[in-house]
Amino acid sequence: MKKNSAKQPNVYENLRVVLDEFWSNFSVPAFMEGTVPRGLNTEKPYITYNIVYPSGLNEAGLSANIFGHAANLEDVYSVINLISDAISEQGELIPLSFGGNSGFVRIIRSNPFIEHVAARDNLRTIFRIRIGVTIYA
Repeated sequence: MKKNSAKQPNVYENLRVVLDEFWSNFSVPAFMEGTVPRGLNTEKPYITYNIVYPSGLNEAGLSANIFGHAANLEDVYSVINLISDAISEQGELIPLSFGGNSGFVRIIRSNPFIEHVAARDNLRTIFRIRIGVTIYA
């Protein structure tokens, strides 16, 4: 009898899917850091994010950057407000499924939650958002 060699999805692979879906809820393009497509219209805001998984723990750190054009700060502030509204002070629970199991992810605000980051030029503005992620699997 042949063993099933198909790789079962693990919790971290599905966490990325959950976070991709989370960041796509804010009416602007969102990309994992390093995957922003060439030719993206940078006149409009967009989000990049990364996930840091400490070894062997059920917690992860996440930071996201909102890039926007300095001349269109209202658009950037609109995205910031949407994200702030989506993550309450107590955090948010998002369902997580993996390999036939289920659990959830708790997303909480880190401190500082939002901060302005200096851009290399005067055309862009960047705001960094810091979030803590706890996996309950």
